[in-house]
Amino acid sequence: KELAARYEKQVVPEVVDIDGYDYEERLPAAAAAGEAVVLLFATYGDGDPTDDAMDFIEWLSAEAEIESEVVRGLKFAVFGLGNRQYEHFNATGKQLYKDLAAAGGEAIVKRGEGDDDADIEADFADWREELWTALEHSLDVSLAEGGVGTAASAAYDVASAPEAAAAAVAEAAVPGGRGRPPYTEANPFVSTVLSRRELHADGSDRSCMHVEFDLGGSNLRYSTGDHVGVLPCNDPALVERAAAAMDLDGVGLDDAITVAVPEDADLPLLPSPVTLRALLTHHVDLTGPVRRSQLLALASCCADDATANELRAHAAAKGDDHSFKLKYHDGKASAVDVMLACGCRPSIGLFLGSVVGRLACRFFSISSSPKAHPKAVHVTAALVREDKPYNSGQLEGVCTHYLSRLSEGDRVAIFLRQSAFRLPRDSSRPVVMVGPGTGLAPFRGFLQERAAAQAAGSTLGPAVLFFGCRRRDHDFIYEEELREFERQGVMQLEVAFSREGKAKRYVQHALEERGAELWEWIAKKK
Repeated sequence: KELAARYEKQVVPEVVDIDGYDYEERLPAAAAAGEAVVLLFATYGDGDPTDDAMDFIEWLSAEAEIESEVVRGLKFAVFGLGNRQYEHFNATGKQLYKDLAAAGGEAIVKRGEGDDDADIEADFADWREELWTALEHSLDVSLAEGGVGTAASAAYDVASAPEAAAAAVAEAAVPGGRGRPPYTEANPFVSTVLSRRELHADGSDRSCMHVEFDLGGSNLRYSTGDHVGVLPCNDPALVERAAAAMDLDGVGLDDAITVAVPEDADLPLLPSPVTLRALLTHHVDLTGPVRRSQLLALASCCADDATANELRAHAAAKGDDHSFKLKYHDGKASAVDVMLACGCRPSIGLFLGSVVGRLACRFFSISSSPKAHPKAVHVTAALVREDKPYNSGQLEGVCTHYLSRLSEGDRVAIFLRQSAFRLPRDSSRPVVMVGPGTGLAPFRGFLQERAAAQAAGSTLGPAVLFFGCRRRDHDFIYEEELREFERQGVMQLEVAFSREGKAKRYVQHALEERGAELWEWIAKKK
């Protein structure tokens, strides 16, 4: 949106997901047409790209290795997202930048690095300013009149619709798909909750849930190690709180409204006609950390001039200015928190268009195997709770809090995503699993898979699971299942409890104790 606002008709930006992008044809075509490509890629795990980017990264690396110049002359910019606490910080962004150059591309700006351990938004904001200059030079474009900040004030046209048919309003209220595959975030399968239970003991001050979703009638198939995407709903109390902070102009939460995109705005379509309650419940992110661009929008509807100027100053702060981070409590303050604290009362249209983002799905590792549960997927999730600023209670993860409210028989929109995380195809190969807390989730599926292979007569190689938690009697999740897998010879179990005994014991201590043996497993060649 900002790109379109800055340069108006001089550029035609297109945002694509690499998973659906025909890079083998479109990147060479972009190079031939003199276009510029901006790539934003994350690194996770041991320096790995995300699952949906794996094929692209492998293709580009192969082209770079033979110096094919398949993207000769392509103008490119790369911004990587990562966390400096990990050894291979931003490895994917670094590899992309190197391989694009080796395959004939021409970098128009230095590689950007976002650090989630610090202020990733400020990192991007600083790099983005360099990107604008580079684009103006390489594409020979100039800033349009009024281009700066235009995107921050985008608003929908909202009107009451008392005549709207109840059926149409109800249909638009809840995210749901066509009822047939392929199932995606835009076309989810509406599953039924088979069960939900608490995994921690009564004395624990934390919460961890086991939830089972029915796949019956969907024709969905999954593999052990895959992910399930859940489309969450905001807490009803938070919906009421957000509405109370807005200028509703006489619209009630359960009144029907129409939501239209103005001709001069670049905004995504929202359901219409619909109730405001449905929009705030299912479609907008009420808990995400406030962004600088959102502060600009809030400043435009702040009753107090001094407070409005303060919001603008924080929004304009450079990356080395820590006032934004300190003021908004390390990213824990939401736009709704700022509205209530600063007296900002945006209209419904401005709130939906510039103050909050879309409510995205959340992914969870599937903690079951289709060998044991072919018609259901299991999720293991810890409830996220943190203290919030402005004395506004606790920040509760939108999706884990949603899961905690579910009961048997409830309907939930889900879809599946393939993963590259798999057991060795040869069941005789040794397996080392390290899964403290809810990190156990995918390995529970692996253990069910190994148990099924053993029951079918396959020879199992040695396997060990290192599990850690705080206290054996509080948060040792799935203990009975794990002990039974160990009794059956499916794996060996090593446990570490960090709050028992005089010294804290973590999984790395257990790993170190068996280090020589594990190295023999890893180094052994068939």
